[in-house]
Amino acid sequence: VAIGGPMLADMADTLRGLGALRERLSLKVLHNLESNLETFIVQDLDAVQSSQELYEQRKMECDIARNAFLSLPKTVSEKERGLVKDEFDDAKQALESARARMALALCNVDGKRRFVILKELLSVMKELQTFFQRGAEQ
Repeated sequence: VAIGGPMLADMADTLRGLGALRERLSLKVLHNLESNLETFIVQDLDAVQSSQELYEQRKMECDIARNAFLSLPKTVSEKERGLVKDEFDDAKQALESARARMALALCNVDGKRRFVILKELLSVMKELQTFFQRGAEQ
């Protein structure tokens, strides 16, 4: 038996244990961050993108209705002018509705972004605390 052999074996076991704890910590942090952030990105950002696409479509429809209303000649009957104006008013209302939905989706993403990031930081800090406590015990 070499001098200091048993002491080196104990140190090797401790370092091996710390390495396993570190690997477990890395996997937990990676799993938590990936799953929650992926859900945030896929669901919430897709909602923003779809609301933005709807807004762009409604904006184009409103522009078409506005151009149709403004390009009416003065000789058009009041009934026909009223129909075109109603279409224009409906298009404006749909545009405002799409704008409100897009603003709400952006507010939801902003609020969740802060919450998700803080929640994940808390989770990482708890895992680090557990890691250091177990390391101190060994």
